[in-house]
Amino acid sequence: MAAIKDNNSLDFLPNYVTLKNGNRLDKAEYVDMAIRTEAYIKSNGRLPAIVYLKSTLPDYSDSTMKLFIKTFDFKGTSIDEALSVISKKKLYSKYFNSQKTDKQTINDAKSGKGSNCVDWGQVYYRIAKSLGYSVQFIHVRCRVSGTGHIRLRLKHSKHTNGNWINRDPAAVADITNGNVKSLWCDDGNIIAYDPSWIFTDLYSS
Repeated sequence: MAAIKDNNSLDFLPNYVTLKNGNRLDKAEYVDMAIRTEAYIKSNGRLPAIVYLKSTLPDYSDSTMKLFIKTFDFKGTSIDEALSVISKKKLYSKYFNSQKTDKQTINDAKSGKGSNCVDWGQVYYRIAKSLGYSVQFIHVRCRVSGTGHIRLRLKHSKHTNGNWINRDPAAVADITNGNVKSLWCDDGNIIAYDPSWIFTDLYSS
């Protein structure tokens, strides 16, 4: 639990852990379990009796996913289909850190207002999780501007053949040509995978 709460970066954690039964969990999976455990303790004042590994099957019960579906009449099953929703509307706005809940980000997009890389990243992290992806945040420092940037690293047994891919919701939100593979700071220096600060309000919507 301290690793999630007290450290600036989670990149010191192993990329995977092996369970007693031989099954292997990626970092994104066991970090997700730790986040949910921490949320349970905060709400109930005690440890949970059991923590389930989230299914890799689509799960549309997440509040962000439900709002995204309702707002944009989304019927897709992949992250690229979800990104295509914002790929032609110029919905990026530059500001620092997370300043919105997912609900505000989605509602602002509906009215034509943009959001930054952190807020879009948090929205699409939860969408990707709902679609059955393993997901990591990547915090990079752009070479030209020297500023930080957030994008996502994802994999899915069907949609990515089990391989990690990079997707950049903010870069996609800033274009109008529909290129869901658009990336910013592709040659930037990686500061951290899953920086702990981005999880503090991830589920606050």
